[in-house]
Amino acid sequence: IGRYHLAGRILSALAGAGIAWVVFAILWRRTHWLGAAAGGLAVAFAPGLVIHSRFQTVDVVAAFLLSLSLLYALKLVPSSAELPEPSPMTMRWAIAAGLFAGLSAGTKYTGFLALLALGVACVTLPGPMRWRTLLSGFAVAIVAFSITTPGLFLNTAKFLEDTTYEMRHTATGHGIVFM
Repeated sequence: IGRYHLAGRILSALAGAGIAWVVFAILWRRTHWLGAAAGGLAVAFAPGLVIHSRFQTVDVVAAFLLSLSLLYALKLVPSSAELPEPSPMTMRWAIAAGLFAGLSAGTKYTGFLALLALGVACVTLPGPMRWRTLLSGFAVAIVAFSITTPGLFLNTAKFLEDTTYEMRHTATGHGIVFM
């Protein structure tokens, strides 16, 4: 069993390191190399991320998948040097953003928040492309969530009970759990 826990901790650490690379890629797109390097290093050495990356929890993996979704959603927004017209990759980026949002939500339900970024990014697209891209991204997110969360179909009552518990727990806080 110890090797399984170690594998989970290694996966969590790799996901934490991956977040730093994704932040670097996001900032590389919007700033210059120094801004991207500073942002990536700031995330890599952020105390909270370093601490959580050592544990076998879903938090860091979910955050990594969410950050990938944000990266692909950002690719939909043209930079000042680009033309406002969509590229041939537009639909693929929206699908990737939806896929990673759905995987993140399958890992931890808050991952669906990445769909807000996809929605905002799709607003920058021309009319017909906007809605087709948005619906494609949302549909892929729902399919990815459904595949990675089989309890939704296999035991719907228990799924709803646990989801309600998590929503209450999030609203009330952890209390003395970590004391």
